[in-house]
Amino acid sequence: MADPDLPIQKKILHSGRGDIPEYTDGTKVKFHFVTKLMNENQHILDDSRKWEKPMELIFGKKFKLESWEMSIKTMRVGEVASFKTKKVYTHSYPLVAKTLRDTFGPKKPGHQHSHKSSHVCGMAMAAGGLGYDDLNELMKSPEDLEFVIELISVEAEYEKESWQMDADEKLDSVPALKEAGNKLFKVRK
Repeated sequence: MADPDLPIQKKILHSGRGDIPEYTDGTKVKFHFVTKLMNENQHILDDSRKWEKPMELIFGKKFKLESWEMSIKTMRVGEVASFKTKKVYTHSYPLVAKTLRDTFGPKKPGHQHSHKSSHVCGMAMAAGGLGYDDLNELMKSPEDLEFVIELISVEAEYEKESWQMDADEKLDSVPALKEAGNKLFKVRK
């Protein structure tokens, strides 16, 4: 039986395959998630399967929801698990969810999607909230949450996008980018 005092309680819903991968800094994972309130009616806040693509996370990039990294580190590829998470680890969920909904979620009537990076903090509350009633309520009254996560893939080696690179990696990529750009220019692309 799980210890109810643990900040995160895991329950495997579907076994994965193979061993638990090594999740070193720079490891990229893709996963689907469902976020539920842990009340009597288990209200679903978010379901990434309804979005444009699965969630991606790069370990070591200080993602704002550290409980996801902590939880995923215990998973095998293909595994589906429930993580009942205390509010000490879920307090930033409303801010993360707003960004994810605005970027990947279905467009709500009267709600503008923003694909550019935006800063959201406590000031958002004073300026009318996060734009989602359920997230505004969760921001005012943090709760324990349940995350049901399905780990789709783990990639230790992959081609990094520029935002994932440090300054030296960006500098090292310039000659290859210049050469690729010149080739495309020559064929009028």
